Amino acid sequence: MDFEGYCFLVGLMIVPFSFLFFPKIHFDQRFVPPFFIVALIFGIAGLVLHKPSSTAKPDLYLFLLCPLFSLSLLRIMLITFHKIKKRDPKNPPKSMSLGSDGLDVDRIFYFLFMTLSLAMPIGVLAYFY
Repeated sequence: MDFEGYCFLVGLMIVPFSFLFFPKIHFDQRFVPPFFIVALIFGIAGLVLHKPSSTAKPDLYLFLLCPLFSLSLLRIMLITFHKIKKRDPKNPPKSMSLGSDGLDVDRIFYFLFMTLSLAMPIGVLAYFY
């Protein structure tokens, strides 16, 4: 895999999977500014490395803008979740019976965040190519 492929993977996956495996660091307000600074650095690097071409091959460097989008989406969703439930979302156990543990809203939160942060950038960039 070349450098462009790694930019695609890191840009698209770093925020959703860090939230999936280490959600507590995203709940701590001390880490919000450093995360946004790193995401901004990734975004600037993606724009600097971007090379417009006339071929049909998409420019995967633009996926370095995804961490900024995912962090913004996560902040908006966390603020909304706090207003509704007055707590941080819990990582619910995998269960087939919904409603038995009262964590349906948490499951919806995780599902929506993962879906929007992974599918939306791919859809937007696919639309432009």
